[in-house]
Amino acid sequence: MDLHRGSFLLIDKVRILVRLILEGATAKELAACLRHAMESAGNPRLMTEGLVKTLSEHCGGNLRVLMATASELLVRGAEKEMEKLDEKLFLTVFDPGPKRGGRS
Repeated sequence: MDLHRGSFLLIDKVRILVRLILEGATAKELAACLRHAMESAGNPRLMTEGLVKTLSEHCGGNLRVLMATASELLVRGAEKEMEKLDEKLFLTVFDPGPKRGGRS
């Protein structure tokens, strides 16, 4: 009985740490994912190639950011009844606005 008790305590003190290190996707991989998503949705020409490239390069290698950004553009494009989304819409939606003056 005491032998089992000691082994259970030993198991409780052991920790197994597993770390999965993920690297960001390349712009080329992200562009392919975005094209696939548009094709699966039934409109492979929804965005201009320039917009696909812009989105792929500005999402920091993160697929979730890419899709969230594309989704926001899709909503804004639908509101404006645009047939094709382009870089101009991207700049309009994600314009940082005028810079605020700091201390001089």
